[in-house]
Amino acid sequence: GAKTAWRNAVRCIGRIQWSRLQVFDCRQISTTQQIVEAIRRHIKYSTNEGNIRSAITVFAQREDGLADFRVWNAQYYKYAGFKQEDGSIIGDPSSVEFTDICKGLGWHPSSEGPFVFLPLVVQARGQPPEFFDISDLALEVDIVHPEFEWFADMKLKWYCVP
Repeated sequence: GAKTAWRNAVRCIGRIQWSRLQVFDCRQISTTQQIVEAIRRHIKYSTNEGNIRSAITVFAQREDGLADFRVWNAQYYKYAGFKQEDGSIIGDPSSVEFTDICKGLGWHPSSEGPFVFLPLVVQARGQPPEFFDISDLALEVDIVHPEFEWFADMKLKWYCVP
């Protein structure tokens, strides 16, 4: 199913790798903890210590009359955005709204710096959302310039896999 769909996705440049796609079948999962464990396995497999591998994790399909399983995050990894009193933003401006949602769920970041990972927010059928720290699996790269050494002084970085 998933491999064939990827192979036939004519607008996808990465489809040449379709036969190497690792499919994790997680349709039997029923709790937030199991969802998070499956996502952690997916991230470990696909990041592969920097040697990226293609993977898809398939969860249960929707069922009429039942609430869905839901991952609230748009991406597994994203830096938080913290709006300051003067209106400026520390971190990712596109994450301000979701950062506030996470705080509303009880998340307390260790700092409000520019490179603070948002938690993973997961909700099982009919249950309240829960947040989990998966930042221990994140790979980050420092952003430098091959000619301008001063660029490294800005201490910029980014995550390897969203």
